[in-house]
Amino acid sequence: MLGNNSSGSRSVKYGSTIDNVKEVTFIDGKGEKK
Repeated sequence: MLGNNSSGSRSVKYGSTIDNVKEVTFIDGKGEKK
């Protein structure tokens, strides 16, 4: 969902992913927190 900024049929009502996400923390392929 974050990789391609998709949010489905409700994006018109609630906005796209970029409109709703302030910060992302993730674990990469090496197991490191980013």
